[in-house]
Amino acid sequence: MMLPPDRDQLAPTALSAREQTIELLVVLLLIVPGTLLAFLVRGAAGTPVPFTLQAVATMSRDLALLALVWLLVRRGGQTGLALGWSRERLGTEVGVGVLLFPAMFVVGIVVEQLALALGASGPSAVQPSLVPAPSAGQVVLAVLLVCVVAVSEETLFRGYLVLRLQGATGSIAWALAGSTVLFALGHGYEGLAGMLGVGAQGLLLAVVYVWRERLTAPITMHLLQDLLVLVLLPALTRSGG
Repeated sequence: MMLPPDRDQLAPTALSAREQTIELLVVLLLIVPGTLLAFLVRGAAGTPVPFTLQAVATMSRDLALLALVWLLVRRGGQTGLALGWSRERLGTEVGVGVLLFPAMFVVGIVVEQLALALGASGPSAVQPSLVPAPSAGQVVLAVLLVCVVAVSEETLFRGYLVLRLQGATGSIAWALAGSTVLFALGHGYEGLAGMLGVGAQGLLLAVVYVWRERLTAPITMHLLQDLLVLVLLPALTRSGG
């Protein structure tokens, strides 16, 4: 079962299925427009937006969504535990995330490469350049960015969406599928192959969340993924060049 232990307090019985559906639609109105805009970067011309500006804008957006999710959950008479926020077994859950991260990373790469081999589209020519310059300030900003993104996106896509989709549909399978599809669509600039790879990773994150009944392990896995892709690999590429 996906919900944390204190089920009487946390299960979404305070809101009817209709109320949960309406609340869900409000949040989707924030997610879907930005998700669709991800496709517009394909073939876009012009000077890339500076990393600092993109990082600040991304953190602002994600923190706003995090605050909205928190307010909606509180309105339903629930606490952060309903989303999987918990300090219990913190060290153990972080360790689980660290151990599972390599498998998630490999699955993402394998799925993307298979999709490319089958003719799926790859990354667009112009992509969001969320890669820091080799300066101490931008590297620190990049680390802060991946921390904010990992916490906010896991809270939204795994915590909130799985919770509310299950409440609205009565099905954990539909909840996992819906949250995974929305997570993948947000990476439209990576092409169909990239979206499939990200979707496979998102599904694994959702399964781990349901299994562990907490967000700590998925947040750890997400953070390590972005830290590797946005900070460590670019640094190694520059030093190798």
